[in-house]
Amino acid sequence: MSVYTNSLALKPKGDKWELTAPLCFEIGKKGSGLWVSAPSGFVTDLATIPWFARWAFKTSDARYAKASTLHDYTLEQGWNRIASAALFADALLADGVSYWRVVVMGLAVLTRNKK
Repeated sequence: MSVYTNSLALKPKGDKWELTAPLCFEIGKKGSGLWVSAPSGFVTDLATIPWFARWAFKTSDARYAKASTLHDYTLEQGWNRIASAALFADALLADGVSYWRVVVMGLAVLTRNKK
C-alpha cells in the first residue's frame, strides 16, 4: 500500500490553503520508489465538495485534504485528469478511506469541470 512520509501542514491563505511543509507520497506501494511531493508554499483549495454531499464527505477530514492537495498539485504540474484521479484514489485508500467513498470521490474529480 502507498504511504505518506509526513503529515499535512497548512495555513490559511485567503479562501485557500498553503502548505507550510512539503507533502510527500509514495505511489503504488511502500518501496516502489515512485514519489510525488507537493512543495512547501503550494496553494490549494482542498476538497471541493458540493453542499449536498457534505453530510457524507466532511471537508474538514484530513484524509480528503491530503489527497486533494496532491490531486491539485499534480494537475498544476501537467498530469492528465485520469492520472491525477488515480493518484487521488491511491492516496485516499492509503489513508484508510472506504472503497465506496474512494469510488464516488474518484468519479467526482474525473467528471468535475476544470476551473
